[in-house]
Amino acid sequence: DNAVDASAFQNPATELSLGGGSGAIPSTIVAGKTLSGVVSFTEPATTTQLTSWSVSVLDNGMIRKATFLNIPVGPITTDYADCNNRLPCVWATPNNHITITLQAAGGYAGNGRLTTNFHVNGNRDLQVAIDSGATAIGADGTRFTGRTHSLGNNSDYQQITEEAIANIGVSGSVDFYRTDNKPSSLANLALVVFEDSPTPRWNPRFTNVPVQ
Repeated sequence: DNAVDASAFQNPATELSLGGGSGAIPSTIVAGKTLSGVVSFTEPATTTQLTSWSVSVLDNGMIRKATFLNIPVGPITTDYADCNNRLPCVWATPNNHITITLQAAGGYAGNGRLTTNFHVNGNRDLQVAIDSGATAIGADGTRFTGRTHSLGNNSDYQQITEEAIANIGVSGSVDFYRTDNKPSSLANLALVVFEDSPTPRWNPRFTNVPVQ
């Protein structure tokens, strides 16, 4: 059905998929397992909430319609991962299908830049992207802005994409601009890492990160 946003706009569905195939082709679901589906809409979301949306599934000849109300529009996220001044530290999507492990934060003794290293892992093959916009705030209030980043063997200051194999994943890093202060811990670290697809984006954030 159309998705109705908070301004009463009717956004029609344009593409359907179920279990990796067309939504028009039957897919088998195994008892106790989940079957993923995707519905893409004609227009981008213009509000932070959908008032209502319904989806109908044909189950062995019987139509089953599920209706959802007051759906938040935004990234797949948990609030944050509290590292408690210890690394490695793991952030995960709410369903735990994707994990981002912060492996190291340091670099002062090398080139004087704060550098963070992380690893993205998922339960399926996916295209992982990283883009500019990473930020960090030191425990003393020092603000860091991302300068360059890497994913796999690629490095740039703009968006790059790399394939992550299921249960193997891909590693990445972010180098930040130099600052006068060199705090020994970060109150907050936000990475712009996401799946390169139209699905809701991750919002990985780490707090209480030690800088070693």
